[in-house]
Amino acid sequence: MELTKQTIVIIGISVALLLLSEFFVFEKISESRLTQLQSVSEKSYSMGMQDGISEIYKQMENCQTVSISIDNKTKNLIDVTCVDILKKP
Repeated sequence: MELTKQTIVIIGISVALLLLSEFFVFEKISESRLTQLQSVSEKSYSMGMQDGISEIYKQMENCQTVSISIDNKTKNLIDVTCVDILKKP
């Protein structure tokens, strides 16, 4: 079976189109996956922040001081109502 130039060109174009379509499908899947990972990351950050703040709130609720350290600096937090209670004679 002898392949003509026209047949070879058609096969070449078909292979090129197939590879190009696979590239676009892969690119679309990659974008979708990246969007999914960003969403999970944002939700995890939000949940972590919420859990941290909830823990601080729970400790301060019983008039306990809460120490927070950032970059080798520490601050102690206490609920203002607890300070007011201690100030009253």
